[in-house]
Amino acid sequence: MTGFALLARWERDGGRRDAWPSSDAAALDAVAGLLSVSGAQIGEARGLLSLLGDPLRRVVLEHVARRPCSTSLLAGMTGAGSQDISHRIRSLAKAGAVAPARNGFYFADPRPADCVRKYLDVLLTMTAYTQGA
Repeated sequence: MTGFALLARWERDGGRRDAWPSSDAAALDAVAGLLSVSGAQIGEARGLLSLLGDPLRRVVLEHVARRPCSTSLLAGMTGAGSQDISHRIRSLAKAGAVAPARNGFYFADPRPADCVRKYLDVLLTMTAYTQGA
């Protein structure tokens, strides 16, 4: 049953789902979860996933997730040039994944990762349901 069919059934049954098979109820929960993710959150999740396709960005984010780092410290830890690190930090900051701290240090902001987690959780739940898993 597709997500739209589940929503139609929900409306037809007057919002009652207590007699539904548990798999249909779980799928409806997933659809409802997907619908509660705003367009902005989906865009934010997609943007961060796209940025993490770059191996150096991933490494930079992993380092600043452990502790605040400066661009020079990141350059030393990764072996990349300062300009490369600055470029990656700027794009991660624009996506909201990192934020500046004091004295030129950067730290990871967990909010974009929460959008990605919610988005992927709903998509994986719907995939499992539609594949009969």
